[in-house]
Amino acid sequence: MAQRKKEQEKGTLSRSFKKQMLIYIGLVSFCSIVSIIFTNKEWFAPISQKLLNAYAIVSSGVLNIFGQGTTSVNGTISGSGFSIAIKEGCDALAPMLLYFYSVLFFKASWRHKLKGLGIGLPVLAVINIIRICTLFLVGKYGNDVIFDIMHVDVWQVLFIIFTLIIWVQWLKRTELIPNVKA
Repeated sequence: MAQRKKEQEKGTLSRSFKKQMLIYIGLVSFCSIVSIIFTNKEWFAPISQKLLNAYAIVSSGVLNIFGQGTTSVNGTISGSGFSIAIKEGCDALAPMLLYFYSVLFFKASWRHKLKGLGIGLPVLAVINIIRICTLFLVGKYGNDVIFDIMHVDVWQVLFIIFTLIIWVQWLKRTELIPNVKA
């Protein structure tokens, strides 16, 4: 009798956990999709362009540290013999929104959420700057095929992986998982 009660309690907890996870996944998915739809509206274009210009300016500065002699004008990084335009989608907004909502809706204290957002979002921005710089270098010193592979196949997958790694590292540091060491 006691064994059956334990199994029922375990099943109840399991159903409760599944329900919480479904709600969590639903909220993260819904808010991410709505945000991406809103950020693709015409009224968001000036905001997006400012972000893209900032990425171009910072990336150009990083490339210049390594002797590339680049300039940045209106979201385009130009150097000797090559230029790259930072366009919509190069702003890392979609993975940053996904990370933002994944942290926001997870059951953790606000202190942990704010710490996760305060560290995770800037790290994703730095990774995006590294992505832009490496794409510039591949474009300048490689060929169009290699550039396209790096741009579409490699960096998109890497960015998703990095976003997940950052979220999992944050998750490990929440008070909800006491037995896991980061």
